[in-house]
Formats: sequence, C-alpha cells, structure tokens
Amino acid sequence: MINFDEELKSIFGDKYQGCTQTGNELVEYRLKTGETATPGELAQVDALPKGLRLELGEVRAVLFGTETMPPLCTHWAVIDSFDIGQVKPMRVRRTWKGVNYTVNCYVTEGIKDRYLAGDIAIGDYVMVEFLEDDANKAIVFAKVFKTW
Repeated sequence: MINFDEELKSIFGDKYQGCTQTGNELVEYRLKTGETATPGELAQVDALPKGLRLELGEVRAVLFGTETMPPLCTHWAVIDSFDIGQVKPMRVRRTWKGVNYTVNCYVTEGIKDRYLAGDIAIGDYVMVEFLEDDANKAIVFAKVFKTW
C-alpha cells in the first residue's frame, strides 16, 4: 500500500498535519490551522501519479486544521483556477468562519462559454451548488456581479 504521508510531508513541510487514504487512494489532506497551500504546492499535489489519486482526479484539500467542513449549501466563492481539459475544470476558494476552503467544481455550459469568451476570469466571484448534498458534486452555475 502507498503511504501518502511521506509524499505530502515533502510537499508541505512543517505546514502538513495529516491525510486520509482508502487503500491506494488519497481522500483528503490537512494543513495545520492558519496555514494555506501555495499554488506551487497545489500543483505538486495535482502532479502526483494518477494511481495515487481518486478516480476522477479529485483530492479534497482540507486546509483548515480541523475535521469540520462548511455546510454544503449554495454559496459564493472566488475562482482560483480554470482548466477546461479537466473533469472538474474550476477550482474555487470559499471563506467560512475565517478559514479558506478550496473545492474543484463542475461548471455549466454557460459558465464555460463565458470563461472562453473572457467574461469570467480568475479572481471573479461565482455561485456554487452541491448537488445531492454531496461534497464531490460541486457545480459552478453563475457569476456574481460584485458591487462591493
């Protein structure tokens, strides 16, 4: 069986708290309270061999140091990245109770088209829904018109 602790310790160093795995699949990893992952660190996790990640390429990053998850309700989030070639092409960041959470999301056809047309960019606010109250079924369905 693959031990993800060593791989993740080498990526995150002292920020790393632990991980959860099922067999040879990485389910989630945790950073210590107050720590956040850099884009370079997230890229290294994404670059782990396919056999080390869940079937859909989704690894839930738990970047808050506790086992508490925010509620799976409709919310707004900020776009961190968009890769049209991925199953879940948009990574968004949500702040809840002062802690940042990241989620890889499905997108609607309209969101994809607006991104390709340049109407949506990294840093924009979007609306996220969790289908069937499932943390692995997050979908971005609208752009938020920011007035603040």
